[in-house]
Amino acid sequence: MERTEAVILAETFDYVRKMTKHIAKYLKDIDKTKRIEANGFTFNSPLWIMAHLTWAEHSILIVGVGGKPMDIPWLEKVSIGTNPDDLIDLPSHEEIIQTMDIVHQTAMDTVKALTDEELDQPNTAPGFNPATTKRVVIQHAIRHEPMHAGHLSWLAKLNGIKTF
Repeated sequence: MERTEAVILAETFDYVRKMTKHIAKYLKDIDKTKRIEANGFTFNSPLWIMAHLTWAEHSILIVGVGGKPMDIPWLEKVSIGTNPDDLIDLPSHEEIIQTMDIVHQTAMDTVKALTDEELDQPNTAPGFNPATTKRVVIQHAIRHEPMHAGHLSWLAKLNGIKTF
């Protein structure tokens, strides 16, 4: 495959996703629905974070760059601005991981297929300024993912799990 800018952006996102999945492996034996409180702040659960990352990748790297939306009924339950305290009926951890992998492959294929001209076009991601380019929303996704990977790492540490 030719190493276009879109391919490099997709590879960069894929690289940070691998870190997220690496950290998530350490959480296999904990209650993934548990929300930990520290210093008066309640953290999102690992389950919510993994589901939210699936929503974000779908919204930004598929829908936001002009790809076809996928039919995943629970995605909007973990969109930006939703209250994790109101969350009920999320699928199992295994289903979220399976869906995350399917969304990821679709997103990588979608992004890699973009031309330089398409990267300069306005995005169609929900909640983003439509004047923002597809390139910028892809860069946002690259920045967003490791922030939540860091959250997962903190949750591991708060559960007494060493990740590295």
